[in-house]
Amino acid sequence: MDGKKLLYLSILLALLSSCVTDGYDVNNPQESYDNARTPYENRNYEIAIKRLGEFKSRFPYSRFAAEAELLIAHSQFELGKYAEASVAYSTFVRLHPKHKEVPLALYRVGLSYWKDAPDSADREQEFTEIAINKWQALVSKYPNSSFAEEARQHIKEGQRRIAESEQFVANFYCRKGHWHACAYRNEQIIERYTE
Repeated sequence: MDGKKLLYLSILLALLSSCVTDGYDVNNPQESYDNARTPYENRNYEIAIKRLGEFKSRFPYSRFAAEAELLIAHSQFELGKYAEASVAYSTFVRLHPKHKEVPLALYRVGLSYWKDAPDSADREQEFTEIAINKWQALVSKYPNSSFAEEARQHIKEGQRRIAESEQFVANFYCRKGHWHACAYRNEQIIERYTE
């Protein structure tokens, strides 16, 4: 075999071998997805994020790309990376608004903010308010989903948490003798949080 044929043969073999590497087969997205999600199923979430991200890069138009995005969001959530999870779930909803798992993703966006919110009355409840807003959007858009009832329960708990925080601030103003602020805060609590 002469040098040119040997060179062409080695290039062809290199190209063919690059088609199946690291568990990714460019001709088989299903098998590649199955390989990429294995770490997730084994609860190796850090590795799952990496592998599923690689899968998405190699198969961006595959029908499994959306599933990979959702598993990445789940992995972030399971690792306690709630800020990253909320972004990943929100991106999933934005990119796949008709996907059957959108109610779950919306619920998890709220739950991610909820997990990062302090439960102490003397702390700012901004994340609690965001979580409530996300759950209210879920209940409004998907009132009959299996996640809507859980969202409703969290909304009530979140409103109680915010009311307690507001009451903490009102009590502070009352103790300091700032009667106008004390009265205003208590009036707001009555208007917003009593039925």
